[in-house]
This record gives sequence, structure tokens and C-alpha cells, in this order.
Amino acid sequence: PGGFFDGAIAVASDFIKSGVVVSQQGRSSNQDFKTLGTARLVGIPMVVLVNRGSASASEIVAGALKDQLQVKLVGEKTFGKGTVQDVRNLKNSGVMHITIARWVMPNGDWIHHEGIPVDVEVQDDQKTPEDEQLMKAIDSL
Repeated sequence: PGGFFDGAIAVASDFIKSGVVVSQQGRSSNQDFKTLGTARLVGIPMVVLVNRGSASASEIVAGALKDQLQVKLVGEKTFGKGTVQDVRNLKNSGVMHITIARWVMPNGDWIHHEGIPVDVEVQDDQKTPEDEQLMKAIDSL
């Protein structure tokens, strides 16, 4: 699941003291979104669980933690949603989603259709009651 952009910046800011969380590159302008200076959870050992359903805001958080803190990502490569849409209302009461920019990770990677690769790849076997990804994440700490 993805999430909301402002929430992604806030979550990343809890772990990263300072720096770029994500950059937005548009046709006519670019903008870096930096941490908020909250950094309440600095120095905690962690790994981040991701899979092919991790998209949008969750990818922003995972990418920022990986790039800025070298946090290990465990699981499967993420979805790869690296674009920003604007919603326009149409006269016929319809709406149109228009791509207006792209998200770029702190290291400069554009992950659209590629996803963020994991450091420790592990599939979750749906046929077993165990959560293989969670167990591997715990082992990776």
C-alpha cells in the first residue's frame, strides 16, 4: 500500500536528522523535500519490510531510509510508482488524472516501473503459516 505524501515526509523525518527525503522534478521546476527536523527515533537498529505492493508514499519512506541511513530493505522489490498526479475536474462532472512530475529518490534514482531493489530478497510463501519475510527481517537486525 502507498499512502499520503505529507505522511511520508513526516515518517522519514522521525528517523533522519536532516537531508532530502525525495525530490520532485517537473517540466518547469524541481523541488527537494527535506526532513522536518523532528528526528525522534534516531539510531534505532531497523530494517524495512517491503514487497511489490509497496508503492508511492511507502516507497518514498523506504527509499529515503535506504539512501540516507543505509537501512536494509527486506522482502521483494517495490512496485515502482515514481510519478506525481494532479486531479482535474471536467465540465461533464468527470475527473482526469494528469501526471505533472516525477519523484526521484535521494540518490537520484527514478524508480518508476522499476521499484526499489531490496538488500535481502525473500518471498513470502502463502502456503505456510509462517511469515518468512518477517523472520528474515528479524534475523537481519
